[in-house]
This record gives sequence, C-alpha cells and structure tokens, in this order.
Amino acid sequence: MTSLIKKCPVCKSYTMKEECDRCCVKTHVAHPVKYSPDDKYRLYKARIGREYLSLLLAGNQGKTLTEELRNEDR
Repeated sequence: MTSLIKKCPVCKSYTMKEECDRCCVKTHVAHPVKYSPDDKYRLYKARIGREYLSLLLAGNQGKTLTEELRNEDR
C-alpha cells in the first residue's frame, strides 16, 4: 500500500500529488519508516540517527559520530 500524504522538502507543504504545486519539486512520503526490532539494518539506522543528532547539537562544528568512532578504534 502506498502512502497518500506527501510533503514537499522545500516549502514544507503537504499534498497528495507526486510534485508540489507551489515549487514544482518532487514530494516525499510524510510518514517515518516503521521500526522493527527484527530489522537487519536497525543498527545502521540507529547509528545514522545518532550521527544526525550529534550534528544538530554540535552545529556542524565538530567531527561526526562516525569519525569519532573511527578514532576511538585506533
């Protein structure tokens, strides 16, 4: 089943069309992906989420979480 509600990444408006009426940009699904503990990519998704959060909190000034983890392994 496909999602009916979509969101424009540029103007943040919601629509049911594949393309935004205001800015003519391709829309994206407005709903987050379902979480499952059995998902084989769950660790990857969690790592990306933590990295995104660290970038938001650091204000893009410091290293990313992946870079910090690589330096800890050395």
